[in-house]
Amino acid sequence: MECGVANKEIISHLSSEFIADVKEDGTRAEVIFQREKGVKVYSKRNLEITYRYPELLTNLITDCDSLILDGELIMRNKQGNSDFALLQSTGRNLLQQRLLINLQAKRFPIIFVVFDILQRNGEDLRNLPLWKRREILSNSFVQNKYYELIKSSTDIEGLFKETLSKGKEGIIIKNINSRYEERRSEKWLKIKHTKERDILFTDYETHPKGLTLKNDEGIRVACNGYQSQAVKEKLDREHRILITINYLEETRNGMYRQPVFAKIVE
Repeated sequence: MECGVANKEIISHLSSEFIADVKEDGTRAEVIFQREKGVKVYSKRNLEITYRYPELLTNLITDCDSLILDGELIMRNKQGNSDFALLQSTGRNLLQQRLLINLQAKRFPIIFVVFDILQRNGEDLRNLPLWKRREILSNSFVQNKYYELIKSSTDIEGLFKETLSKGKEGIIIKNINSRYEERRSEKWLKIKHTKERDILFTDYETHPKGLTLKNDEGIRVACNGYQSQAVKEKLDREHRILITINYLEETRNGMYRQPVFAKIVE
């Protein structure tokens, strides 16, 4: 399903101060490189996870003496799209034993997709605007099958349509004049390609914000706010309700990734 009217309106009214990146579906990480010490990999919680990704240690091609790169650890499926379910199923983001890690690294190599640079040759770049950081980033390493530069475009609507047609997760819109922020920036707008399906629910649990809908297939969807009362009344009365949900993708075991309540089917 294409993006909603609100997202189309946002895209159509964006100025030349914005670009769009492909939204990759993986695990956020930082790669820190020092010429004398090599590569280290850190999670977004600042835990060192270098040992999990041996293929990244010797394949960063750069003339720089030091770099700090921000990006996403991904695996690509047969369609060439980053696939978080594949990343999880291979254990690449969780394995602890060195032997298993080395085996899986050969069978299922990781790609580090770089979308920002924090430091180069000891110079702090975080206060530079995004357009300048991207310019520096593009000249800081050589792309290969382990290190990629994020695909980006000033043609936001074009990139949105391309990612939709290729089954990718979506896009992230960014202000080219924004400075680097450690947390998710308000100057970023994530637009995902969601799918839609009608599902029958037969039970619910209550919580402070509303309901969690349940059915016999193990599907659970939160229903919060004003609409939860109408859903609860219908379930109490009829013991079943047909709901339209939006979701990112269907998993291999028949579940729905990131399901969101959309509406009651009348």
